[in-house]
Amino acid sequence: MTQTKINGVPLIDGTATTLPFSDEAPVLAITNDLLQRTFCWADVEDSLPPSRPVEHFQFISSLMDNISNHGYEPKLENIYIKNAHVKKRMWKNKEVECPPENYFIERLVGKINIIRNEEANKEFGSSLAFSFSERGIELAWGLNVWNCTNFNIFGARRVATYGNNKMTYHNMLELVEKWAIESPDIFDKNERIAIKLKEAPCSNGDANIMFGDLLQSAVRQNLNSKNKAPLNITQLSATVRNFQKNSGNATEFTGWDFVNAGTQALHIYRNDFMSVLESTEAFNSFVVDRYGLN
Repeated sequence: MTQTKINGVPLIDGTATTLPFSDEAPVLAITNDLLQRTFCWADVEDSLPPSRPVEHFQFISSLMDNISNHGYEPKLENIYIKNAHVKKRMWKNKEVECPPENYFIERLVGKINIIRNEEANKEFGSSLAFSFSERGIELAWGLNVWNCTNFNIFGARRVATYGNNKMTYHNMLELVEKWAIESPDIFDKNERIAIKLKEAPCSNGDANIMFGDLLQSAVRQNLNSKNKAPLNITQLSATVRNFQKNSGNATEFTGWDFVNAGTQALHIYRNDFMSVLESTEAFNSFVVDRYGLN
């Protein structure tokens, strides 16, 4: 087994003899080859539901093929799994010896970077993020910062096979086709907004006003879960700490720096896989709206 680290998360490849979770490593990054060795959903369910009618590894391969068919190079960044959302099946021996074949992965997230020649020398690129869980499948296509360690898909077009605005799996794949065709236009629009945010000043006063509004939204969500907030209380507290830390030695702070403070708080290591894409979209939209860039 080859084990390196990606953004501080252990990377486990297809030769692994076990999944080495620990208190220090509750999240692992794995390859699609390794994912294929784990228990399939069809092994634990009588039939696959319409919200996820294929296995996770098949779904990821379909996305990769879809992107390739449009002349772009898909690069699977990694697949992330969390100890809290995996189960060992038909295994009664030592936990540390449990092979991947006896692990059932209930939830995962990942990101496919879309390599386009037009974006080769730019700070930003295009990416397709995904989540796969017991509820169904979620996708987000948008702008990615190549040297960023956060799970931020900026300006994302986000859809899911579950929830209030759900769509069928077939329609989701058709939408990915549409996004691939429109990828240059999607990228150009999102890049223009990101550049404007990088040029827009964000004083401590500006940040405090936004923090105050985010706090009100988070409190309303605590009182009634139907009132969805861009950030919950925990995420907002982390965003404030990130902003203070990042701006401590800076002479100028921008709207894009404010975005980064929030997306650092939304890192997959610290958040529920089921909500990270939705929360990231909501937070980015909040900042873009505040700067009047929609």
